[in-house]
Amino acid sequence: MEIRRITEVGVAVRNLEQATRMFVDLFNATAGEIVEVEQYSMRFRMCRIGKVDFELMEPTGEQGVIAEFLAKRGEGLHHVAFAVDDIEETMGTLGRKNVRFV
Repeated sequence: MEIRRITEVGVAVRNLEQATRMFVDLFNATAGEIVEVEQYSMRFRMCRIGKVDFELMEPTGEQGVIAEFLAKRGEGLHHVAFAVDDIEETMGTLGRKNVRFV
């Protein structure tokens, strides 16, 4: 298993605009367009810092993946995505080490 790099860090937030301003002001991030994902009752925006995208995710209602995450854990790290050469091998290796996939 060889991990090449981190490609994305998902962050659950309550206020997408406020979080975007913070990433832009503090880290000089480049903010992308807002994308609505009705299936998951959420919207998100990618904020790029260097070569890593931070996916800022906000719920659009009281139900859904991000709303439930925020209710249980509050704002913060939701997921990390890695670039790998062989996804099947990597998932198998990490699965045997009890890594939970989102």
